[in-house]
Amino acid sequence: MTAAACLVAAPAIAAAAAQAAPVTPAGGLPRAAGPQHYVALGDSFSAGVGTLDTRAEAACYRSPLGFPGLIGEQYGWSVDDQSCSGATATDVVLDQIGTLTRGTDAVSVTVGGNDVGFAPVMTVCALPSWLGDCGAAVRSSVALARTVLPSRLTVLYSMIRIKAPRATVVAAGYPALLGPRDCDPVTFFSADDITRVNAAVDVVDGVIQDRAELAGVRFVDVRPAFRGHASCDAVPWITNLTWPLRDSFHPNRAGHQAYAATVGPALSRTDGQRIVMPLPGRATSGNTNGPGLTAAQLRQLPALADLLVEPKNVARAQRAGIPVATVHRLEKGCLLYTSDAADE
Repeated sequence: MTAAACLVAAPAIAAAAAQAAPVTPAGGLPRAAGPQHYVALGDSFSAGVGTLDTRAEAACYRSPLGFPGLIGEQYGWSVDDQSCSGATATDVVLDQIGTLTRGTDAVSVTVGGNDVGFAPVMTVCALPSWLGDCGAAVRSSVALARTVLPSRLTVLYSMIRIKAPRATVVAAGYPALLGPRDCDPVTFFSADDITRVNAAVDVVDGVIQDRAELAGVRFVDVRPAFRGHASCDAVPWITNLTWPLRDSFHPNRAGHQAYAATVGPALSRTDGQRIVMPLPGRATSGNTNGPGLTAAQLRQLPALADLLVEPKNVARAQRAGIPVATVHRLEKGCLLYTSDAADE
């Protein structure tokens, strides 16, 4: 599942996008009257986990009570919900974006938490301090956010732009998960644990925003909307430890309504903001590469490029609707990026 993570070369991906379609604003073209084709991508935060919906689809736990369904109902859009609990950014590329077309009007995506191991972190941090090292777990997660996640998101956002060049594309972040105190008798979050976990969420959101803006994708920060509504707050929009366990530390039904109220206006372009997609060949030197492109990672890129074109991964790309020629073009872009970086 790490094959696509090597595609960190923004110029190569942008060039592929330029060959696929003309450069257009990330806000998309003027919409025609009538229902819109809205595709929801991502992880459990899109799928509706946390709503405790017994009707949720078994494999991915998708629920109509998740925010994509609420947005579709609010705006009268046709919703194609591809989100899946447990999905990483690479899973979205390989298993979800095949449904995107040039006719897609709107795309939302929440992803990144599984790439950095949010679920294991919450499990460790909920234990008594003598049974788990929360600090070490969070440090490991933050390291993944800074080293692994950026390149994966670059691939994902760029491929969405290739597959749906006319769509409004919105990447939503994550809210703070824990309130200022632990109110659950069966969890053991200390004040330091709470601070660490929420700070890690901030790091992940920062990476999502950075990668989204470089790809010409709208970033929606949900943290302000959720302020004062974390788990154990007076009016929580995030679940605490609950049953089924998969619904723990996710937006509850009110939380998904808050997501819909925040993401919906960005998708419908009623919030008055627009971002222009970067032109092909945008410079990738200096800080525009963002976190994660360390010297050690650069040395690993050739091997990761080889993984990209392994037959099983090429087959998965084809199932996702990505042409073989595009896979090889992006592989070459990855190798060219390695060469360019070595010359800097």
